[in-house]
Amino acid sequence: MPLPKLLIITGKGGVGKSAVAAALAHGFSLQNKKTALIELAEERLKNFDVPHICIKPDEAFREYATQLLGHKALYKLLLDNRLVSNFIHATPGLNEILCLGKLVALAESDSFDQLILDAPATGHTVALFDAPRIALAALQHGLLKKRVQNILRFLHDPLMTGVVLVTLPEELPVEEGLELYQHLQQSLNLKITATLLNGCAEDLSPDILRFLEHPPEGGAAGPWVEWLRQEQTRQRREKELIQQWQTAVKEPTCLLPWIPSMPSERQLKESFAAIVTPWISNL
Repeated sequence: MPLPKLLIITGKGGVGKSAVAAALAHGFSLQNKKTALIELAEERLKNFDVPHICIKPDEAFREYATQLLGHKALYKLLLDNRLVSNFIHATPGLNEILCLGKLVALAESDSFDQLILDAPATGHTVALFDAPRIALAALQHGLLKKRVQNILRFLHDPLMTGVVLVTLPEELPVEEGLELYQHLQQSLNLKITATLLNGCAEDLSPDILRFLEHPPEGGAAGPWVEWLRQEQTRQRREKELIQQWQTAVKEPTCLLPWIPSMPSERQLKESFAAIVTPWISNL
């Protein structure tokens, strides 16, 4: 089955979801797919070597209102003032509806083969994708209701929209990641395409394991032996958490390695892209 046209990359803040989003966009572009890396409101990833789109509520509203009014000059005459901006930001859920409407319009066009959305962290992602459901219940009729219905149809179509959930093999990220996994599917009716566990440690080498069986006592080696034993314990717990995650989720899970040194953004993007893109393309 082909990948959904829109891949939503999300997870708890600090788990590396933005790096995964940039890597996927880079990897798909290397496959000669017309790919766009999308952000909402804030521009943080525009320096990567792929087309970058930042969807901002004010601009999305301007575009939507211009379409409704049929003339850009009329929009500017009637609506292009600070009151409009205040209205957009003060109306609950309208920011989210405007951004999602623009996102769906991009996906429904022929401009790109693949869209990668670097979605907000957990709480904001839930609010973002719950906004259409809340708006639909409040709207009685009209063009805005039809727009919201179209957004929901698109988001709930597994051929068009999929979620890639990113987390770390650590206690709290796994716990919160599994909660988000359930909520995205059961409450928001979003299809999970794949999950990624980022920062998985490389196993200690056989030589180190043999060394730990009969370590020297005391001396300069003492602190290193203690650190290696702590690392061995940490890795055992990490493997338990990975097993817990893979047992709880039914979708494929990619294990991304822990990178001990701090690479450049380009090196990180290319390293992740070499792992993640072929893997997710073959799901």
